[in-house]
Amino acid sequence: MPQKTDAAVPLPDLRDSVQIQQFITQFDDIQDRREACILIAWFLTDDFRRLLPGNDVPKIRRGSNPPDFLVIAGATIAVEITSLVLPQKAVYDKTDRLPGAYTSTLRNKRPDAAFHAALTEYTLPDDSDVNPHFETVADLDNDYYARAESLLGTKLDAAQHYSPLCDHTVILVEDRLSELEPVIERRLPRLRQLIQSMKLAPSVEVVIMNTGSLHYGVAHKL
Repeated sequence: MPQKTDAAVPLPDLRDSVQIQQFITQFDDIQDRREACILIAWFLTDDFRRLLPGNDVPKIRRGSNPPDFLVIAGATIAVEITSLVLPQKAVYDKTDRLPGAYTSTLRNKRPDAAFHAALTEYTLPDDSDVNPHFETVADLDNDYYARAESLLGTKLDAAQHYSPLCDHTVILVEDRLSELEPVIERRLPRLRQLIQSMKLAPSVEVVIMNTGSLHYGVAHKL
């Protein structure tokens, strides 16, 4: 199993849940474990397989942060993992509430003291089953695209420094705002326009991972 060293190790057998669990739990830091989970979810998609040359067994090693991981299979693929999430939603996700029963927590606002108090006391607008709260789709989408543009701009600027050292670079984005597959599919065309406007090098790409709809997730190349 890979450690935080320069040693490259074989990719865990994706049919073996024990190996996958060992791969994830070797990381002590919670954020590192989350990134490992997203990486494995991507490995389980056809999108990852398109990057594999021949029948080589890929090996993984930790990157220099950035990138988070290097996947070596003939070519070397730099993988930088990040999450598309807004501040209130990030805090909301750490509670024991079931996902999907919210809208206002998706808004691009700072989780101030009033928000934390409402979260603790179950008095957020979304906590009402009697008078459910809804934001307009346009407002939610505008927050989403603004955050996506800021996040991708930062990650792609950083990639300019390390991507020349690798054969291929993937910015792997966990979409924690769309969650439902029809929502992310509706947003993909504008995301692709955004990526096209950034004029990336041919060796650099962005993949959006939806880990909320299916057990193993769905990958969308932008």
